[in-house]
Amino acid sequence: MKNSNQLSKGPLHVPEFCPNCNKKYSKAKVNVLNNQEGNIIVHITCPNCLSSVISSISLAGPKITALGMLTDVDKNDLNLFYKKEMVTYDDVIDMHETLEKEGRINFNQNL
Repeated sequence: MKNSNQLSKGPLHVPEFCPNCNKKYSKAKVNVLNNQEGNIIVHITCPNCLSSVISSISLAGPKITALGMLTDVDKNDLNLFYKKEMVTYDDVIDMHETLEKEGRINFNQNL
């Protein structure tokens, strides 16, 4: 993960205040998870209440779209996710078939 120093080199503005306790974020607690092709994902931890936010920022021409959510996922957990391979459609189908064979779910049952 990259640190927040790299955030100041572009037009990116991350949230300044924690949505949980309304205290100002520390730049040292902002980590860039992904920064490619106009899509940026940052993880921010509040120094006051220790809650975390994951924000996705998309830069598409003159438009900037941002979406953030409170999470209990910390920086170390995120490192584990980013080192894993993506889940494919075949993986999902295999999981459904396995769960059905084991009797855990029945896809033929009416909802």
